[in-house]
Amino acid sequence: MMFRAFIRTIHFLSLTVILMIVSVSALAQGAPELHAEEYEIFSEVIRKTALLSESRNIVVSITTSGDAFYLAEVPTEHRDLLPKKLHRSTRKNFIQSNVSPAELRDNFSNDLMVHLISWEDIVQSRGKNSSDENAAVKFSAGYRLTFSRVGFDRRRTQALVFVRYRNNEARRHSFGAYLLFEKENGSWKLIQYTKQ
Repeated sequence: MMFRAFIRTIHFLSLTVILMIVSVSALAQGAPELHAEEYEIFSEVIRKTALLSESRNIVVSITTSGDAFYLAEVPTEHRDLLPKKLHRSTRKNFIQSNVSPAELRDNFSNDLMVHLISWEDIVQSRGKNSSDENAAVKFSAGYRLTFSRVGFDRRRTQALVFVRYRNNEARRHSFGAYLLFEKENGSWKLIQYTKQ
C-alpha cells in the first residue's frame, strides 16, 4: 500500500514538473502568432454580424480571449451550444488553439475599419462620456468584440470561432456566440450561428 502511494506521489510530481517546464517554455516563446486564415474568419464574422453591418468603426480586443472557458475543455453545460455540424477535429483544434491568448495585428480585410484596443482600455471603458479612452466615444462604436482563436478541421475546410459581443452602452445586452464556417469554392461561408 505504501509503495503504491509512493509511486502515485512520484508520478504526480513528475507530471507537475513537466507541466511547469511546458508553461515556462510557452511563456519564453511569447504569444502565438495568428494565421492568415484566422483573420479571414474574423473579417467574415464582422461582415456577417447584423448589428455591425451599419457600422464603419469596429472595436476589437487586441488579444484573443484568455477566458478560462477555453483553457482546458469546453464545459459540459456549454457543449449543447456548439454547432451540430461540428467535426471532431475542428473541436479538438479549437480547444488546443485556445490554451493561451494571442495578440492580434491589423491584418483584417481592407474593406473593414477595425480599431484594436488593449485590455486596459476595455477595463476602463464604461460606455459613457467619461474619458478619451472610452471606446464607444473615441471610435463611435456600439460594440466591442473579443475573438477566440479559430479552430480548424484537418483539411482546413471547417472553422469554429467564439465571439464575445459587448455593448458599449448597456452591458446587459452583451452576449457570446459560436460561429461555424465552411469553405466553399475557396471562400468561407457561415453555416451556423449559435448564441450563448
